[in-house]
Amino acid sequence: MSVIGVVLIILANQAHNLLELAVGVLLGLVTLILQVSAAIFALLSARKLRKLYPDILDNRRKNTN
Repeated sequence: MSVIGVVLIILANQAHNLLELAVGVLLGLVTLILQVSAAIFALLSARKLRKLYPDILDNRRKNTN
C-alpha cells in the first residue's frame, strides 16, 4: 500500500494534481495506522505468550546446550 501511495504522490507532484496527492497522503496514513496497530498486536501477543509459557526460553536454552 505504501508503494502505491508513494507512486501517487510522485505522479501528483509532477502533474500538479491535488486529488492524487490527497489520495496518496491518505494511503500513507492508512498504512501508518496499520503498521502501528500490527506492532501493538505483536507486543500484546508476545506478552500474553510470555505469561502462558514463562519458562520457554529456559527450556530452549537447556535443550540447545
